[in-house]
Amino acid sequence: MASKDDVPDIGFDPLAWMKDSPKEPAAVVAESAQTAEVHVETKLEAQAPAKNRGRKKSVDKGKTKGKKSKAGDAKTEVLRLSDSLDISHVNDLSSLLKSRLDQPADIALDGSGVGRVDGAALQLLSACAKEAQAKGIDFRWIAASDSLTSGAKLLGLADTLRLH
Repeated sequence: MASKDDVPDIGFDPLAWMKDSPKEPAAVVAESAQTAEVHVETKLEAQAPAKNRGRKKSVDKGKTKGKKSKAGDAKTEVLRLSDSLDISHVNDLSSLLKSRLDQPADIALDGSGVGRVDGAALQLLSACAKEAQAKGIDFRWIAASDSLTSGAKLLGLADTLRLH
């Protein structure tokens, strides 16, 4: 750990101690990524009750099951977001989302536990939503906290993120 006595005042890096220790926010996101639940939905719409067959129903975001993406895969991966989505988590979250976008499976996010969110995280999620749309991957929310929804509305990203 660098101390002020070890180096002259000019060139002293007050944040050098951060470079020596592991980055806790990255560890939190990595842990959350490892424990993220991946659900494979195989329920077909044909299994719906007979009274609903043939009628068009409004789709409840995040609850569509067995919907095929343009990539041709019926799998949906549910990613549970951590309680804090801020700039310190953006790099790791970006890597996770990019890896999901490289797969043909649809992406469903569970943001029900998000308590704190900032503009950087919302911009990242917005870019992911746009890229998913361009690739024909269904990007939807299983649940979104009030913090997440109100933050998206404040930045004008609610429509892009499909948070209403």
